[in-house]
Amino acid sequence: MTDGGGGACTVVGDRSPGATGHHWRRRGSALAVADPTTVLDVAGYPGAPEGVAEAFLKPETVHEAFAQDLPEADRWTIVATQRPASFVANVTPSAAPAWKTIPSWAVLGTEDRVIPIDTQRRMAERAGATITEVDASHVSMVSQPEATLDAIRAAAASIG
Repeated sequence: MTDGGGGACTVVGDRSPGATGHHWRRRGSALAVADPTTVLDVAGYPGAPEGVAEAFLKPETVHEAFAQDLPEADRWTIVATQRPASFVANVTPSAAPAWKTIPSWAVLGTEDRVIPIDTQRRMAERAGATITEVDASHVSMVSQPEATLDAIRAAAASIG
């Protein structure tokens, strides 16, 4: 995958020379691979600027790294109904971050193989979030809904 200027583009995490698929077992993220097409299906779309693409998780990525704690039927539903991620969204500046002025809560999946737990913790701590950790995948809100509901209830209670 190029960055539009001819250089390589990292999808997420750090890349180590010689990294191959399934290295998340050693390094933490299934998406931190030298070749993103090993874990993602990448496609342009009508009217897209040159070099702009969207990415869909490959079925194997959903089953092994994104939603591995869900029943198989639910994982297949995710495969079939997922919305694409935009590579442009990862490099497009946003407005002022809301977490700087609004209280935050975070439910972190300790078995997330997409965003390593240490990265999740750093982001949540930076935001000053009230943190709950659950033994769950990237989709902890689906596999551990009560933890998510508890966080929502706590947030609502904090504003009266």
